[in-house]
Amino acid sequence: QFRMPPTLGEFVSKEFYDGKLKNGIDFTEGRVVPERYRTHYPIINGMNMVWVDIPKKGNRQVEQDKSFFREAEKKAIFYILDKLQEQIINSAAAGKKTTIGIITGYNAQRKLICSELNNDKWDSIREYVEVGTIDSFQGKEFDIVFISAVRTQGYGFLSIKDQDGDDFTLSRAGKQRTCVALSRAKKCLIVVWDSGMVSGESEKRAIEEVPAFVELYKACKEQRDGVCKIIDGMDMLNGYVD
Repeated sequence: QFRMPPTLGEFVSKEFYDGKLKNGIDFTEGRVVPERYRTHYPIINGMNMVWVDIPKKGNRQVEQDKSFFREAEKKAIFYILDKLQEQIINSAAAGKKTTIGIITGYNAQRKLICSELNNDKWDSIREYVEVGTIDSFQGKEFDIVFISAVRTQGYGFLSIKDQDGDDFTLSRAGKQRTCVALSRAKKCLIVVWDSGMVSGESEKRAIEEVPAFVELYKACKEQRDGVCKIIDGMDMLNGYVD
């Protein structure tokens, strides 16, 4: 594969393709990331995989119309977009369009994010940003991808664990959705979630239900290949301006 940065490509290959998906560019010697995959943006500078950590305490999921939303994740995403805004505009003026995808598994969260994106503040970059649910992003690709996971209780349809014996619609579909979500980025994948959902006391259950997210968090925690890291999302919430 040539689309994803090598570290992300290896991760996706291991989690979803039994290691059979190979990087098209040699990355084994020296583990040096080719320039085409490097990110020269504020906050995520040089990173290909980022976990923005927002603990659930005081920032839990909210149910609405049989769906869920999480305001704190929206705020963190737009905090980062605000920092990227000037560079996105300058790159477009230079003929280098930066595309951004914001993926969520819940329609209530999609509506919340779209409502914010429609504010006048984002007029200059709105055309470069696409917001949608996981299923709508099949076959698409973006320079930067945000995943707003939302859930602070249970894993919903991201779970790959068999339930009620319905293997296709629950286990297999959950794995397919996770694969779609985690393989859309050409330069940087940013997961916005509570690390407590995949670590500590929750890790054993998470390994059974959302193993790819467990491994992604571990990659960011160990700063794999120097292109993965964890960012404290609470700092973003404190600096967020509506």
